[in-house]
Formats: sequence, structure tokens, C-alpha cells
Amino acid sequence: NINGKLCLINEDLTELLAKNNKFDMFCFTETWHESRPIPIPAALTDSCVHVDSLAIRDSSLGRASGGILLFIQTNLMKSYTVIDISSLWILIRINLPGTVLVVGSFYLSPAIDDVIALEMVHGVLTDLVGSMPSNTVWLLGGDWNSRIGLAGDLERDLTAGACIGERRLSLDRTVNRRGRLFTELCEEFGLIVCNGRSDAPHL
Repeated sequence: NINGKLCLINEDLTELLAKNNKFDMFCFTETWHESRPIPIPAALTDSCVHVDSLAIRDSSLGRASGGILLFIQTNLMKSYTVIDISSLWILIRINLPGTVLVVGSFYLSPAIDDVIALEMVHGVLTDLVGSMPSNTVWLLGGDWNSRIGLAGDLERDLTAGACIGERRLSLDRTVNRRGRLFTELCEEFGLIVCNGRSDAPHL
């Protein structure tokens, strides 16, 4: 979530790529851009193609809300296809040797009713699951504006040999309505919340 600072992150991206350029994709939410062309950080101009979903203005006052931007390395140009775009998400399919990867970047505005927002996500995932191969790997990220506290613990055997733990750690212990709905969605589709399962700081 870049909070509209797309033009200010070029230095950070340049530094990041100088340290490690093994990135196939960058996903940004809350670009706040409601028209094209969207300014592209110079660090990504030559090495990536992009897919965008514009921000939405709800009134004549204030700024637009949301906006999603995906950058995909040019070496994946022949491997990916856009499968769904809305004001709330961008979903792409990447064909990899032996498997299919679906990458989704979401921005669920807090202004949208919690039930409606999660029902919309449920609908698109239901449609996609039915049309994808059984070995599809799903990677869904973004800003869901949900608080799930310490929810999402897993059985130990589900994370055996993985780089994530079975228990989630977080300094935020609050679970709100959207967080409960989000957790139910993850359980229904067999999705694992990765936040709070690594050695990174637990925010």
C-alpha cells in the first residue's frame, strides 16, 4: 500500500533492485490515480510491463480511493494473461512448468460494506476455482482492510518443511467484522494467511 506515493518510491525501488533483482512482480495498492497514463517509476520502466485498475472517486470532494498497479517482468510476458480486473482487484494467470499460478492483488476499501466486499471476492474466486486446473497455486495479496488478530493457526503438519510456522504472531489482537468474514473466506477456499508466520517483525 503506497498511499498515492507512486512518484516517490523510485529511489526505494532502485535500491531494492540493486541489492536483489530476483523479483518477477511488484503489486501496489492505493495508487490514487484515476486516469491514464499512470506515472511509471523509472526503476521499472525498461524491465516490466504493467496492468492497472484505476482509483474510484466517490464524490466531487477529496481524492479518489483505491487504485491497483501490477508490474510484471518482461521475461514473463508470454506466460501471463489477465483473467479479471475490477475496481477491487487484478487477477492474472501465469503458466509455469508443471503448474499454473494465479496472482491476485486486492484493495477492499473500508467504505464498502464488509459483507458486500467479501461476497464479491467469494464470487470471483468461486468462478475461477471452477475454471482452473486442480494443481493451481493461488497467491492473493493486497490491502483487505481487515483485522484478524491472532486468527489463522494451522495444524503442524500443514507447514512441515515450509518456511512459515503453524501459528500466527501479531501485535494487533483485534478481530473486526471484516476480519471474521475474511478468515471464513480463507477457510472455505483453503487459503493460508502468510502475515505473521515468518521471522519478520510482527506488526
